[in-house]
Amino acid sequence: MKLVLLPLLSLVLGGTLLETGELRELSLSEQHEAAQAAAEVLTASSEFLAAPERARAEVWFTIGVVQHRASAPEAALAAFLDARDLAGSGRTRLGAMYNLGTILLEQADVVRATIPELAQLTG
Repeated sequence: MKLVLLPLLSLVLGGTLLETGELRELSLSEQHEAAQAAAEVLTASSEFLAAPERARAEVWFTIGVVQHRASAPEAALAAFLDARDLAGSGRTRLGAMYNLGTILLEQADVVRATIPELAQLTG
């Protein structure tokens, strides 16, 4: 299953323009550790914490995608929960909820595959 993506967001944090696309590009180029480190620095910054909730929600959403691509489902779930909680109504909230469900379904499929009776049914 594929996660929902949002359009890229630009934020000015500490006088520096942050493009959520930078995190996404690191992730897409398989530089998962660099993307995760950049996300950690970003979310710890006072400028990020002072940003409007909807902007922070979109950043958390992007971090969720980054974490999912880095095979860190628990971190992705936490990021999408933060995105959902901060987003208010609209596409960010709906996308976060969809992605939460997608990750939980992926995790359930792994467990399902370990049940012999069900594994026999799918061959």
